[in-house]
Amino acid sequence: MITTLTNCNVTITGGLKKMKRKDAFALIRAEGGFPQKKITKSTNILIISDDQAKAIHHTDKFEKADRWFVETISEADFYRIVGA
Repeated sequence: MITTLTNCNVTITGGLKKMKRKDAFALIRAEGGFPQKKITKSTNILIISDDQAKAIHHTDKFEKADRWFVETISEADFYRIVGA
């Protein structure tokens, strides 16, 4: 279970319910992480929005994360980690 974003490259798939992506990126930076707009092989964590988690067809980011063994966390877990 992920408890920190420190020194992690983090990206988001889907729209977050509580905040805009730019605000989420600011929280990632405040936690010592490095927000990414695109998923790459250097990505450590992919945050999956609640809407995307329920979707039948997953985004390209989700599929790449699965293929590259990137750790995925839920939107709720992200809020728990950053205290939002």
